[in-house]
Amino acid sequence: MAFRHGVYTEEAPTSLISPVQGESGLPVIIGTAPIHLAADDEAIKNVNKPQLVYSYDEAVKFFGFSRDWEKYTLCEFIYSQFVLYGMSPCVLINVLDPSKHNETVSGRQYAIADGEVNLGADVIISGGQFEAASLDIDEDIDSGATKTIYRRDVDYSLVYDDEGNAILNVLSGGALSGKLQVYLTFTKIKPKVAAVMRAKAENINGIFMSNAVVDIPCDAEGADIYTEAPEWKNRNNYMSEHQIVCWPRVKLGDNVFHLSTQLTGLMNSIDNGNEDVPSESPSNKKLQMNACVNASGKEIDLGLEQANYLNDQGIVTALNWIGGW
Repeated sequence: MAFRHGVYTEEAPTSLISPVQGESGLPVIIGTAPIHLAADDEAIKNVNKPQLVYSYDEAVKFFGFSRDWEKYTLCEFIYSQFVLYGMSPCVLINVLDPSKHNETVSGRQYAIADGEVNLGADVIISGGQFEAASLDIDEDIDSGATKTIYRRDVDYSLVYDDEGNAILNVLSGGALSGKLQVYLTFTKIKPKVAAVMRAKAENINGIFMSNAVVDIPCDAEGADIYTEAPEWKNRNNYMSEHQIVCWPRVKLGDNVFHLSTQLTGLMNSIDNGNEDVPSESPSNKKLQMNACVNASGKEIDLGLEQANYLNDQGIVTALNWIGGW
């Protein structure tokens, strides 16, 4: 056998640490998810339904996963809660309904390169909402030319790649073989959905109470500098004692999170360390972050006096203070 001397390295996939199961402080997260990417066949119907999940893999199975956290907000929480803080379980509620929040892309020409077409992200390829039609490149779409309808899994197949892009693959021997371009009609997600949590947090079933952890937008329309945050909070009536109001966003590496996302994971972790008794504040406890940023990604550097000012106005923030954030 051959011997290898010296030091050699190889890369292995990062494995997730098994989450710690907490018995108190159950997070219930309302947001949008790319359920068209979910592995579970029934996930496309999982709209406005609470789903209890115990692991990252289970969350991705039921809701899909995308790095586009501006569009798919539940994915941000899934990553933070299970990867950064290692806490479970949680309840996820997806409010994005592909049957309602969609738009049709009609009659657009795509070049076929190396036997495939990349249609981009957010394409719905389930439920028969896809039509592949052929027209010669020099024919006028509006001229009434006859379209050739190709058959899925006979002339072409559709899959998602690792980035969530829909890929049309030309099948050998099918009617699309040898074609250089194709006109396609399909349906895309259009998720312009917003949800506001107010008095619902104050009373659940007339018995239980909860707190809503919310964020002040840190863009030009919200508050991209700290002095604007209290005015936005007051103007938009974020005044309930059952609202935990956060500003701004936080960053770890290339990932940007809402502060509410990480604060929820931090509170879960602290409760678990206290035998699941929610008795200790997350104040002065470390977050998984290395910078504060606004919506455009510009770093925000708050001093102690500025942070105290926000706290006086009922706003939770993050401060680089004595060995960490």
